[in-house]
Amino acid sequence: MSLGLYKALNTLLLIGAGSILALSVGLEPDPSGVGTHMQLGLNGCVILNEFDVPCPMCGMTTTFALMADLRWLAAIGNQPFGVVLFLLTAFLAIISAMELIHPRSRWSAIHDRFNGIEIKLVTAFFGFMIAAWAYKIASMRIFLSA
Repeated sequence: MSLGLYKALNTLLLIGAGSILALSVGLEPDPSGVGTHMQLGLNGCVILNEFDVPCPMCGMTTTFALMADLRWLAAIGNQPFGVVLFLLTAFLAIISAMELIHPRSRWSAIHDRFNGIEIKLVTAFFGFMIAAWAYKIASMRIFLSA
């Protein structure tokens, strides 16, 4: 891959991840643990509104806002998988910025480190997502019933 294309891809990664992180800083976490995304002009969660059960992504924007506010324990308590996604987003921003400033093939090194265990990583990723969703359902049921 040419250096120009490599820098362009890292620039796109940095813009995307950086935009998400910057938006997170500007949001006020909704105290209910869901609904923060509505500050962006989006509608409420259809699944939550229609079936009174959170969807797998319920609470993610709130968790991102909590993480951006450095309220890590509250973020973990709200949606643990959102913490993982926030950290992955920050990781993407950091590595892409480092590659733009001083290219050292960090993406290749990361690829080499995880080569051969992709199935295990994807399984763990989705397993944790489902576990965090079950946690969110349980925590909302307890919160709403109190």
